[in-house]
Amino acid sequence: ARSSSGDGEKIEASRDGESDGSDSDESVNLAAALVSIEACAEEGTLHFLARGNASVIPLQHVESRARRSRRSSTGIRFTSSGVAEGAESWLGRLTGKAELVTAPYLLKDRDLLRAAERASLPPTAVVAASRCDVYSLAAADFEKITADYPQFSERLRRAAERQRAGADVRGRNARMLARFVPSVVLQRLTRPPQLKAHEVSRFEACVGFVDISGFTKLSMLLREALGVRQGAEALNSIVNAYMTPVLAAIQYSGGDTIKFAGDAILVVWGANQQGGWAGSQFDEKGADPRIMKRLAALASDAVGCCMELVTRFNNYAAEIPYELQLFLDGLQQPAAIDSAPDEGQGGGGLSAAGGGGGQQAAADKAARAREIRTELRAHTLKLHCGAAAGEVTAFFVGGYNSAWEYVIAGNPIDSMSDAANEAQAGELFIDAATVELLQRECPGLLAVGRPSDDATSVRRDGGEGPASFEVQSWTAPDLIEFDPLALPRVDEGIALSERSEGPLSAFILPFVSRRVLSGQTSAWMSEFRMGTMLFVKIDGLDFTETPQAIAEELQRVVWAVQLFVARFEGHVLRLIVDDKGTRFKIAFGLTSHVDDAARAVTMACQLQAHLLQLSAGKITTAIGVTSGYTFLGDVGSDWRCEYTTTGAHVNTAARLMSAAAKRTVESGRLLCDDETRKQVGESTVLRFAPHAPLILKGIDAPVPVYVPSVREGVDMALVAELPMAVVGQADTLAALLRHVIVPGRLAVLTGPQGSGKSAVLREACTRTQAASRRS
Repeated sequence: ARSSSGDGEKIEASRDGESDGSDSDESVNLAAALVSIEACAEEGTLHFLARGNASVIPLQHVESRARRSRRSSTGIRFTSSGVAEGAESWLGRLTGKAELVTAPYLLKDRDLLRAAERASLPPTAVVAASRCDVYSLAAADFEKITADYPQFSERLRRAAERQRAGADVRGRNARMLARFVPSVVLQRLTRPPQLKAHEVSRFEACVGFVDISGFTKLSMLLREALGVRQGAEALNSIVNAYMTPVLAAIQYSGGDTIKFAGDAILVVWGANQQGGWAGSQFDEKGADPRIMKRLAALASDAVGCCMELVTRFNNYAAEIPYELQLFLDGLQQPAAIDSAPDEGQGGGGLSAAGGGGGQQAAADKAARAREIRTELRAHTLKLHCGAAAGEVTAFFVGGYNSAWEYVIAGNPIDSMSDAANEAQAGELFIDAATVELLQRECPGLLAVGRPSDDATSVRRDGGEGPASFEVQSWTAPDLIEFDPLALPRVDEGIALSERSEGPLSAFILPFVSRRVLSGQTSAWMSEFRMGTMLFVKIDGLDFTETPQAIAEELQRVVWAVQLFVARFEGHVLRLIVDDKGTRFKIAFGLTSHVDDAARAVTMACQLQAHLLQLSAGKITTAIGVTSGYTFLGDVGSDWRCEYTTTGAHVNTAARLMSAAAKRTVESGRLLCDDETRKQVGESTVLRFAPHAPLILKGIDAPVPVYVPSVREGVDMALVAELPMAVVGQADTLAALLRHVIVPGRLAVLTGPQGSGKSAVLREACTRTQAASRRS
């Protein structure tokens, strides 16, 4: 029996012709009706009436239980009278008296499975004890049931109110989380089947790289001027005010913002066309059915969008918040600014009035304030783009701890990266193959300028001549098929439901989901934190193999990375595949531990050894590790954003990864900076071999570098299990325990980041619970 529409259609559950095999010619109308879970809508809910109560069974939950109940049973058969022979005593034990089993009645899920087992029924069958009405509802319409069973009206009304309220909350939660996920992922998650294993697909698309520079310096200036708290909020306001129109232009042109790569954005035009998903995105409103676009039309959309971006948003003067303007003008000092550093936060900003450091100190602060004011007012954000078109491969990989990644790879990604590297501020470069595609298949006006440097780039398609060209101007043809087609959005082609919250959370950091669902705004979520960043490059993956072979190998690598990072309580921020290889961006310190730097370095050592062993030497890694203050926050707009990190030491970690990739495995392909070594301190697990200072791109002075490794004789399998001791906090712990020994008291523990608050609270809870058990 099935209600495929999920609209509350009433179904009379019955099945004819079931027998135990001994009387194969006997056809009986079973009073004990069978309702197959497989016939109901996937992930639907089976609502039924059970002795005066409205009951609910999540179908998948029941199915999973059923799969564990596969033992065969013997000797029970259904008769024409509707009673299973040999089952009367069982029904009596269940209900007290067999005659009390009256319609409408459906046995509880556990008993249903027992009945199915005893009757030799398929493990996915749900058995009713008598002829009854069954409702399979996607959204319960209890009013329809009440019309048939008025005796249950009051209880059904209350059940409907509870379900409706819960559905509303889950629906709101799904909407709040949807802005952290690309449109292509939203489309996949709203289509069956549920994502349970890695997936791969190939499709034609145009990819673009929008590189924005200036955020790192801006973050450093604001942190120095306003301190870590108000500086983070000011930076979030400035960045999102800039990103909102940028993302709006991308979305209007049909581009899907796949990832925020630091200060850059990876965009795909045509991602919604994979797997036959397109074709019905806008049919609900009767809009234009031009969903499947040719590659030339996608390239036209991408080039038109990128030209608009480099024209409008290069040399962009950041919008300084009003409160900061007042401070810079010397009219008012924000209340949050203090001449003393924020406790444990590495500086609280400059004070316009100076402070208790003497006249010279006041003069120095005033001079620095004037310098910051001049730099902020002169500071602009710069932007350049690269684009390429062709066939790309998309992967859904991961799944460890229900965390998934969506990543795109292929020659167009590499060509796009090469083109972006050639472009300077205010320029758009596209690869030569895309230039030829537009000239051949698109009747628009394309004017190209200087070519790429042949010494630094070659065509990925094997052709001759420059690899890419600067686009000086582009006029799209005045044809309907070349008109931009806006990407589907929530309620505009994408329908979210109360069941969408869980699948969406799989693509978002858990602590970010908790903060968003608790109602924290962008300003609340923005902060400067001391943390440790890692960039991990994976060498040895062959993306020229078949898509399925690539997906399986990539899946093994991603699973291993997720496992080791989770074991040490870090966070995988991003996975990206481009001309620089397959790279992970990993953070420790987003949720603080006193030993985040040590956790990060130890994890890196273990991950390197594990992947090398797992692949029999085929897969190697190059890792850069740095520590320092980082801006954390959601960057983007109200409809598309991503939780990301920005800071000078983040860029340094990427540079160290590139330097490590040039070293041999024997010499050590793991490099860290001096700040990480200092934060680890004296360690019985790790040792740091000095390395000659390196000259890194974008950094003026040579960077002191170390090669970390696990000390000889240390069992790496036990490193993650070393207990965290509460050191130097005996007085705090004792005071906390004395306070909370009185029932009803509340204790709030505050302190700088990394000072051991979590360890103290964990120890206090352990001791309090132990005392409660003894009493």
